[in-house]
Amino acid sequence: MIRLQRKTEPPRSQVSGAEKDEFILRAVREVPELGEEVAQRIAQHLCSRVEAITSSRAIIERYRKPQFNPNAFSAMKIYRASGERGLRDRLNEIDESRQLQELAKAQQISLPRELRGKAADASALRDAIVKGVKSRHEDWQAAS
Repeated sequence: MIRLQRKTEPPRSQVSGAEKDEFILRAVREVPELGEEVAQRIAQHLCSRVEAITSSRAIIERYRKPQFNPNAFSAMKIYRASGERGLRDRLNEIDESRQLQELAKAQQISLPRELRGKAADASALRDAIVKGVKSRHEDWQAAS
């Protein structure tokens, strides 16, 4: 018996749900001369009709939303350089409560117990982080 050798296909992956929606939006945004509003509308249309996307792992990784890095910036350094306003502006870029909690934990900023759960309000978390950073800065200045 003679076996034909098949080309080895690259490993494939599948995305669905929010990852699929992010994949579609990022891919549509790459179309040249397509305005942001039109790209959003096209992506919404496709997201409502496509349940899952199967593609090579490399393609999926290319369009995957980057992982949140809680140490991408130092809250203390931003506070020292730009003050409370600068820190609030930077924290306002983070939409998800879970990510704000990760940032606080990674940078050792204590949070009140009620803000450690899944249902914590993002706005209250931002306020608590600013308060924690201000307190740490005051302690640091007093120790100097």
